[in-house]
Amino acid sequence: MTSMTDMDLIDRTIYPQIPTEPDSKWLKEHATPTDEELKFVHEHTSNKHPELELGLMLLLKLFQYLHYFPNVTQLPPGITERIRTRMKLDGSVIAKYNVPNTLTRHYNLVCEYQGATPYGSEETDPVIESILEDAARRVNDPADLLNIVIDALLKANQELPAFSTLEDMTGTVRSRVHRAIFRSIEAMLSESDTARLDKVMESNGPGQLSEWNLIKQPAAKPPFRTCANSSSAGKNCVRLRL
Repeated sequence: MTSMTDMDLIDRTIYPQIPTEPDSKWLKEHATPTDEELKFVHEHTSNKHPELELGLMLLLKLFQYLHYFPNVTQLPPGITERIRTRMKLDGSVIAKYNVPNTLTRHYNLVCEYQGATPYGSEETDPVIESILEDAARRVNDPADLLNIVIDALLKANQELPAFSTLEDMTGTVRSRVHRAIFRSIEAMLSESDTARLDKVMESNGPGQLSEWNLIKQPAAKPPFRTCANSSSAGKNCVRLRL
């Protein structure tokens, strides 16, 4: 079950998601099979199994939008209805895969049709880790790191792994890079530097702020008279204060 924290994080990223209630514009753009796509599906399925015809078309159209494969049995009804109607299938037809091998074959067919590289942990994870290793030296926020790696995978036409996989990898690599940075900084500190840092959280006496609290104090506003010596400077200060 996805936690609220996970939901908040995914919403701060560019990881593609299906709208809960797709409107007519979305359906027209992303759930309308072309003649070429209809031909592709008919070439790789049998009309004796309309559930597989519908399944393959749903996988194809949604992979084009998501760049990963959703569960075709858990889609907003409007998407399935539109594609089923465009394929001239009976309204009772429901997409389902009773044989796992058939589903895997359809995944591969869609990736081949789209020219996309299928996700495989042994092949793809090292690439993801390399992107994250580089990004984590420059970026701290997990959402920003996720966006960097998602963008790189999309540009490479790589099937995206599950968001939870990306989130776990991001947390692991981020922690590893941060520990390495901390160790490198620690190695440069002298004994006196280390001793001072150890006391930075301690108060300097009753009613006195610690060095850490002093560091966190907001900078004081410069007095207006310091930049009012010239008319142009004064105008700039007025604009800033407004």
